[in-house]
Amino acid sequence: MLTMRRVPRDEMDARHSLARRQRAKVAPERPPQVLNVQQVLDLGNLVYFTFRGRAYGVPPLPYKAGQELMVLWTEAAAFTKLTGANTARYMGLLQRLPRLLWQHTRVVGRIRRWMRRLGLHRNPFLQATEKELVDLASFFLRRRTMSSVQPLPGPHSLGPMT
Repeated sequence: MLTMRRVPRDEMDARHSLARRQRAKVAPERPPQVLNVQQVLDLGNLVYFTFRGRAYGVPPLPYKAGQELMVLWTEAAAFTKLTGANTARYMGLLQRLPRLLWQHTRVVGRIRRWMRRLGLHRNPFLQATEKELVDLASFFLRRRTMSSVQPLPGPHSLGPMT
């Protein structure tokens, strides 16, 4: 049976203070923190760098371009000593690198973008020194690549077994 009685004010205050103390003992749960926010935002963003005082942007590289850049990098790193026979091959690798880098670089500025579309903006990496090319290639190698989903090659693509 339900009975109702009048509760004095000081008793209610005591009950409320007891409830407040009990709630204070239980630490409120912190909301989960969001990690890697900048990395997620950079998935499709341009990452900017400066080369000889001008800004350029690099979007995520296509998978094939990243693969080609890695092949060029490893072949160039394999040359420990340059001799007369090696020098031509090494220079050939260094000449392919600026074209690949320029192909996947975006210029900054409306006028410069239009000049590039019209073919009036030439490749600034052609006159780069060997150290500048190494720095640019290492920057590009650290960029995210866009991987297209492709099936792995099966045994039929390997050719005849001998």
